[in-house]
Amino acid sequence: MTKLNNEDFPNFEPELIFELEDNAILTDVVSPSNVSAKGFLINPKVRDIFSHFNLIEHRYYPAIIIVKGKKLPYYWLHFKDNNDFFLENIDYEKSIFHVSNLAYMKINDVEINSYQEYIKFRKSLSMKYISASKLALTDEFKKKEFDLFYFGHMFLNCFISLRLVEALKIHNVTGLDFNEQNIL
Repeated sequence: MTKLNNEDFPNFEPELIFELEDNAILTDVVSPSNVSAKGFLINPKVRDIFSHFNLIEHRYYPAIIIVKGKKLPYYWLHFKDNNDFFLENIDYEKSIFHVSNLAYMKINDVEINSYQEYIKFRKSLSMKYISASKLALTDEFKKKEFDLFYFGHMFLNCFISLRLVEALKIHNVTGLDFNEQNIL
């Protein structure tokens, strides 16, 4: 699990076994702290819900959660970064960017007018990220109608559609928090 990354799908079958502490509360979605990639640890109910929605490029890997000695089937939902597609489909001139530290705290504003400028500026940063206060997307991106996506290191959290939020709430999925975004 520590060899996973989001640059590509692993060329091995990851061994994903997690054990909850005795005082931990089991939820449908679990946030493991020892996985080195972005994704979700989900139970079969959540996988079934996600199967009806348009997620960014992903794969499911079998996982086990051990709760008080009992093994429960879960899945690691592993995302593959498609940063080129996502970053190329930002309308940079209509977006507002800033530099953030590793905790995603704003350091200073920065003007970026194209994907090429973004790449050049990103390469000049050390231990910092480019984040956005406002992000405008191209029509090509909007046509994809993703229900779940994220922008690599630009944001800490994923963006999900209102219709996916509603489906997760209808099915009483536990372990997720939803916040209305005002960035896109």
